[in-house]
Amino acid sequence: MKRQIHVVFENGVLRPLEPVDFAERQELVVTVNENESVMKGDLIPVPYSTRRVEYQWLQEHGSDYLDQWVVVEGDQLVSHGPDGKAVYDAARAAGITTPFLTHVTPPDELPWGGW
Repeated sequence: MKRQIHVVFENGVLRPLEPVDFAERQELVVTVNENESVMKGDLIPVPYSTRRVEYQWLQEHGSDYLDQWVVVEGDQLVSHGPDGKAVYDAARAAGITTPFLTHVTPPDELPWGGW
């Protein structure tokens, strides 16, 4: 069976732009269409973004949403909550094509070995 998924290559890793249901360590074959300006099917080309503004928002406001999933678009919080799929679905329903979804965790504490 053939399936087409839209991915972006970031920092040496192919990252799907929507949730996928592949098995862990499943082998996949990737075909790259270079110089193709229009994608086929119902997928649309998405411009590359470093998400610099979103990361800045997380640095400034992330502590308000510890242990929650958040979707940030630019400098705006789109959705948040404890269920990542529900947060993602809410962002898609709000018209965000490729939501920047992340789980906010506390910053690493300094290591302590005790006495």
